[in-house]
Amino acid sequence: MATARRATMDPEQLHEQRLEHARQDLQSWGRWVMQRTDGGLGFGQGCLANLQRVSRSADDYRAPIAETHCSQIDDAVRSLHPDARTQVRLHFGGGFSFAFIARQHRCAPATVSRNIALAVRTVAYWGRTQPCERSGLSM
Repeated sequence: MATARRATMDPEQLHEQRLEHARQDLQSWGRWVMQRTDGGLGFGQGCLANLQRVSRSADDYRAPIAETHCSQIDDAVRSLHPDARTQVRLHFGGGFSFAFIARQHRCAPATVSRNIALAVRTVAYWGRTQPCERSGLSM
């Protein structure tokens, strides 16, 4: 009887895929952070409040964001150093460019870029307990 072979993915492709998912997660986290600060009184808005606030056109609709998942991403972002944390919040939450953030923080745009890349890598590997050789990634 022939056994099915597991499809193996190139470690580099797996790494890039994980980073892309982390970027998407950070974009969702940024919307989540802004919704929480828009809610007032320190409470986040519920899914129903988000749906009621949305206009009737399909172009403005955004799916509700998973609180638990964004909370885990928030933990990863909070593990960064204070400057990186602020820059990540401005970029993903406020939608500001690297150049604008660099001017506001009096640093080089490359520094902002490095801090954003650090955040992406941190989120991509946050909470991973498997050793690299078991997950298919190499150091």
